[in-house]
Amino acid sequence: MKEINQISSRNVGSFFLLTFIYSWLLWLPFVLSGVGVIQLSASVVSFVTPAVMLGAFGPLLSAVILIAHKDGCSGVKNFFRNAFILHVKPIYYMWALYNEPKKLDDKILKIS
Repeated sequence: MKEINQISSRNVGSFFLLTFIYSWLLWLPFVLSGVGVIQLSASVVSFVTPAVMLGAFGPLLSAVILIAHKDGCSGVKNFFRNAFILHVKPIYYMWALYNEPKKLDDKILKIS
């Protein structure tokens, strides 16, 4: 795996360009509809949540595309292998998964 200082600015630019293109292709129709520039039918508007969720994966998709282009399938496998290495004790993950939804629930209840 390359060191951070060996990453070229071209790769960083390609990453951001791919990320923005992918995400905004999914989001732009709903944004334009929200500000009144275009009119979408109710059946299309029902896809707002899936489009937002899929658009949020733009950075991951861009990273996988660029890694596959540069290093091939073995690079992608190495990327995902390294992405899921636990660097802390599993008890801390369990604590975070248990406590964060409670905090989010409390914030939502205070707003309501």
